[in-house]
Amino acid sequence: MRKTTAILVLVAITVFTSAAYYVFQADWVSFRKGEHSFARGNFREAVDYYAASLQAGLKTPVLLTHLIESYFALGDNQEAVAVLKDFISEYPDKTDALFTLGSYCLRAGLFDEAAGVYRHILKKAPGNEAARLYLARSLTWEGRLEKAINEYRILLGEI
Repeated sequence: MRKTTAILVLVAITVFTSAAYYVFQADWVSFRKGEHSFARGNFREAVDYYAASLQAGLKTPVLLTHLIESYFALGDNQEAVAVLKDFISEYPDKTDALFTLGSYCLRAGLFDEAAGVYRHILKKAPGNEAARLYLARSLTWEGRLEKAINEYRILLGEI
């Protein structure tokens, strides 16, 4: 009888704890579901879960980065850029994530947005040669050759 009572009490605690987690940590539950969908390549579902997490007040670099990647994977470049701008304002010093986002912009053909990301990095770290190189490349691909040449010259130490 005591064993049965103890088992029932433990099961009840487990059920109530799980229920409370889903009620009080809904933002993290949505985020974890989004991560699961993202890992499986189900980007539409991932976007829905990530958006629910944002609405619930959760905002992390991983969430925003994966949301942007999901939008790009779905071809929704405008939404990706909107979240990208939010990411830059929220986490201006996350250089590694900014490089990743800049490369996504380049792959999506959003050269002006990519240039903006690399300019932002250069404001924080003017000597960052990789950012300068990618800025020059994005300007070249956008057809702004004079500005691209200028960036290449700065990179080579001619200016």
